[in-house]
Amino acid sequence: MAKRFISWALLIFMVATLTACVVAPRTAPPPPRREMRSASPGAAYFWVPGHWKWRHGDWYWIRGHWEKKRRGKVWVPGHWERRGNRRAWIPGHWRKRRR
Repeated sequence: MAKRFISWALLIFMVATLTACVVAPRTAPPPPRREMRSASPGAAYFWVPGHWKWRHGDWYWIRGHWEKKRRGKVWVPGHWERRGNRRAWIPGHWRKRRR
């Protein structure tokens, strides 16, 4: 029973991971843009920088934004990762803080 649950959990994790990334062409994204930050909404927020996204055969810029901090978690920034001769977008996400 436990083995079957672990197998299903692993399968669900793999499907979620693979569907969360976007495969782009062989070219790297352009360098990040310099952005002007708006005023912070408060001490409980931090700035998530913008990033390039691939869509319909071209790169376009997603502006940065303020994100509310989550207790006991850290933000892992999104990034482009090389996968063979292509690149894949790994979205930013919250991860439990390691102790």
